[in-house]
Amino acid sequence: MESGAERGAYTARRYVRNQDAKLVQPSDVAVGSDRRYMDARSRESLHHRRKARERKWRRRIIIMTLAASIVLICTIGVSLQQIFEQRQLQRSITEQDAYNALQEVKVVPEYADKKGGIMLSRNGYGSQINGVPTVEVFMDPLCPGCKLFLQQMDGTLETMVAAGQINLSVHPVAFLDRLSTDDYSSRTAEAIAYITDHDSNSEHLMNFLQNIYSSDFMPRELPDYKPVSNDSLRDQAIKAGVPEPVARKAFSGEFKEWVDRSNDYTKRRKDLMAKSGKFAGRVATPSIVCNGQLVDINKLADEGLSYKDAVLQTVGLTDGQVGGSDQLPSVGGESR
Repeated sequence: MESGAERGAYTARRYVRNQDAKLVQPSDVAVGSDRRYMDARSRESLHHRRKARERKWRRRIIIMTLAASIVLICTIGVSLQQIFEQRQLQRSITEQDAYNALQEVKVVPEYADKKGGIMLSRNGYGSQINGVPTVEVFMDPLCPGCKLFLQQMDGTLETMVAAGQINLSVHPVAFLDRLSTDDYSSRTAEAIAYITDHDSNSEHLMNFLQNIYSSDFMPRELPDYKPVSNDSLRDQAIKAGVPEPVARKAFSGEFKEWVDRSNDYTKRRKDLMAKSGKFAGRVATPSIVCNGQLVDINKLADEGLSYKDAVLQTVGLTDGQVGGSDQLPSVGGESR
């Protein structure tokens, strides 16, 4: 038999169950289901809206990228077309056209001749000694062969000039700007022209040339080229003896047009086209001209001659005669 306490507990449990059943009515279950359904719909709608925004943003990015690509392609196309047209124009310019353009330049170095050379002799700039050969040297500041030329000459040019054994015409050209990132050849050629125009001591120019072609200064061509500042070049000029005020203004661009036009003319000169070697039929640096005749340095090199030997043989001097003011070259002068 159940005790009174057990019956009371049983009655209490039934009461609680009945109350819980009253709390959870069918209508309440329906409302809960509707809420869950609506929440699921909301999440699905939010997901779709997010995906739509993402698709819209991706389309926008694709359109912007395509537009930028089209603009870039058009820009490159226009640039290439301009380069092509410029090259075609350059090819169409004759030697005579380039010479005429050089003559039209208004600002030129005082001692420059009509062909882009700067004459110097024992008597200074613009002075030519009679009875001795005139040696013209065409050099690009970035040209490795020009560096080798000056190294092998080892001061012989300066010694012959000082002794009155030759006249020297320096032609600074800028064929190799494309092998630097900062127009090194043009800037240096312009500085050479400025120095000759504002510093009367030609020894300073020759010292400057030695400095810029020295192994511890001269830069390499691309892809190994490293930019050279005007300040660095200016320091080499000052070290060469060029007065500081002159050196500071040497990179003002005063003779830029002259250098450009002289360069255009020089590379079209048929009389300077190499006769042999890998540059046969083209104008290359260094080029050496004696009394108006191109020296075939490639042929002489094949014969085992150095640049110095080639120059001395061309002017008619032995190594032992270099520097002797009473020792004139066997090759005399010729009016230019």
